[in-house]
Amino acid sequence: MKRYQNIPDSPFTPAFGKAPQEVIGRSQIQDHLAFAVDHPNSQYTKTLITGVRGGGKTTILDQFEKSAQDEADLFVISTTAGKAKSLAEQILGQISQFYQDQRMLPKIKNLTLTVSGLVAVRFEHQKTEVPFSQAITTFMDDFQMQGQPNLAPNKLIITVDEGQADLLGLRAIGTAFQQWQRHNYNVMIIVAGLPSLTSKIGQDKALSFLSRSARYRTTPLDQDQVATMYYQTFQTADIPISQPLATAMAQASQGYPYLVQLLGSYIWSQVKLDHRPPSLPEALANAEADLERTVYDLISHDLTQSGKEMLVALTTVRGFVQAEDLVSRIHQTKGQIKAILADLDNLGVIECVDHDFYWLALPFFKAYILKNFTE
Repeated sequence: MKRYQNIPDSPFTPAFGKAPQEVIGRSQIQDHLAFAVDHPNSQYTKTLITGVRGGGKTTILDQFEKSAQDEADLFVISTTAGKAKSLAEQILGQISQFYQDQRMLPKIKNLTLTVSGLVAVRFEHQKTEVPFSQAITTFMDDFQMQGQPNLAPNKLIITVDEGQADLLGLRAIGTAFQQWQRHNYNVMIIVAGLPSLTSKIGQDKALSFLSRSARYRTTPLDQDQVATMYYQTFQTADIPISQPLATAMAQASQGYPYLVQLLGSYIWSQVKLDHRPPSLPEALANAEADLERTVYDLISHDLTQSGKEMLVALTTVRGFVQAEDLVSRIHQTKGQIKAILADLDNLGVIECVDHDFYWLALPFFKAYILKNFTE
């Protein structure tokens, strides 16, 4: 619409699962991943990133991919499980594009996954079928990714977001990855997903390559850094919010990355689109409604009845709680309570600290529990 043409785009990305423009925190994991690019013996050559929904996993992948794509000797394949195309199809499609971009190599038209699970490799005048791992191996040979440790001139980086949504695809990648490593191929794999992915890895032999990977679990962002980001971002956009408001927004976000973006977006809209002073209470109310719709309703569908009862019990305890604290509040044994708590932790609904202490980590989730899981 013409009346909005002169209004700049918001720097905040309230769309769930979309990486924000302004990235704060997570410098340690980015440093580890960057180091692994040039040091194949680093444990971060295989990395598993887990965390709650909206906890910043996609942002970590996106930030790393952007930095890696600027390097001429790095070939980045970015995938997301659970899409219409499987992980294998996404990988093959991007490899096909690499071939099309490099005219000096054998003119492979495309690579497609067949019904039998083989890869159809189409050249100019012929077609052949090979196993998935062999197709990727051929690609790495063509693009000079094999060599002695620390000497391979090029590197393949595969990232997988929402890994728990396609375990079959992860198994195929894992089987191939172990073959590539045995033959000194310069390849790096980063998988992100819900905490439940960790337990699934431990139960699946084909995913054992991830059981030996470096682990990183997202935690809330530092609220001081969030406040600084809010203040500087709005100042840059000629929206002079006060430092106390920036601090209040950061505190209200509780360091939860998705809520950080929601609050920033609503305050931005109030000032830039509605031309009125910012209202944090209004922004919070709108953000809470968004959280319920885009995060908590999805979580609710995955909960068992015992899980819901456990969450209700957790709302009666302040701060961190141990299994024995809940025995008097729920009709389960201590062992059963621990099992239910572990399931909730795997779903990314609660956080576990030091193996024994649990707490409701998601903002506004206590209110959601009381509204939806109690009579």
